[in-house]
Amino acid sequence: MLVKNWKEQIEEVLNYCFSKKWSVLLNKEVEDRCFPDSKIIHINTKQNFEYQFYSLLHEVGHMIEHQNASWYNKKYPGFYFSRNSLTYKISMLEEEINAWNKGLKLARKLGLYINDKNFHKYKAIYVSSYLSSIEKKKKIIKTP
Repeated sequence: MLVKNWKEQIEEVLNYCFSKKWSVLLNKEVEDRCFPDSKIIHINTKQNFEYQFYSLLHEVGHMIEHQNASWYNKKYPGFYFSRNSLTYKISMLEEEINAWNKGLKLARKLGLYINDKNFHKYKAIYVSSYLSSIEKKKKIIKTP
């Protein structure tokens, strides 16, 4: 497949979102984030178009993960624990990785171009921030 214009690819993902009745706000004043209850996605436009595309895929991945609430709650039981618990943080890490994977799967399904090296590098940067949070928590846990 030929490399498409990143803006065009963003438009294709936006059309997918609109078909699901999800709203997307593209703005330089917001953080990349998904609000499943209100079906809204925020994407920061300060980043270049390629990374906006990957961020959008990731946030759409979260929306896909949240579509079935009972399944979601069974898949991530750690979310019933305290936010400071290691169990919660591991579920958060799993959910983050799954959102990246769901977004990538959607891009493939829609026939969109992904620069695999850049995508996985970008994913690794964001996932590593969750790992450092878990590592801090792990240091205070005593093993028998």
